[in-house]
Amino acid sequence: MRLLIDIGNSHIVIAIAKDVIKDVIRINTNKHYTAYEYSIFLDPVLDKVNFDGAIISSVVPEVTKSMSDYCMSFLGIETIIIGPGVKTGINIKTDNPKEVGTDIICTSVAASEYDEALIVDLGTATTFTYVKNKVITGVTIATGLKTSMIALIKNTSLLHEITLEPSKKYLGTNTTDSLKIGLVNGHAYMVEGFIERIANENTMVILTGGFSKLVNSILDDKYTVNENLLLEGLNKIYSKNRRWLRALINWHR
Repeated sequence: MRLLIDIGNSHIVIAIAKDVIKDVIRINTNKHYTAYEYSIFLDPVLDKVNFDGAIISSVVPEVTKSMSDYCMSFLGIETIIIGPGVKTGINIKTDNPKEVGTDIICTSVAASEYDEALIVDLGTATTFTYVKNKVITGVTIATGLKTSMIALIKNTSLLHEITLEPSKKYLGTNTTDSLKIGLVNGHAYMVEGFIERIANENTMVILTGGFSKLVNSILDDKYTVNENLLLEGLNKIYSKNRRWLRALINWHR
């Protein structure tokens, strides 16, 4: 078995996998937690599993070390951290490939089975990644849905936090409905607008991330939703690099 770890700004998503992804765990990201503190949440689920190794995708450097230390100290396994030197099978044709986040790389690896794909990742940020013939050719980054709500509430005295859910209206008659229409439906229409301008009839459009089902429901469920797309990419990258991991384990022995 292998351990897949996706460290995001809001959540850490962890999965147990072999050929396919099995159990998935979500915990809140805390930049200040040590390996021991993460073990309190994870050991009850993970310490009985016989892992061959682990792989980490992280956009939060402060947490990368804590999770890597956890894997070594509490599970006794070596870890692959997505970065330079790790084989992905994906080329990046942007002005500065080093700027492309590991989350974008992992979802692109998962979507590379299609000749042409547009990945819409709806998390803390909403990103649009275009992949053609296993090449990342461009990325658009927008403010995420919940991030937009928090920023609006924080800077507006008379507005309050709402449950993020769709509305069937285009104009609200109370503050809550007005916010739902503007934030949730408005975000979905923004997503649809970018998709219509980037994709063509040959493009496989995949929505992923925490708000993917919500946004797709507003758009009449016309796109493919895969909430585990990043984990699938991590699993593929692990398979490409497991010989290197075995060599590292043998060297430590």
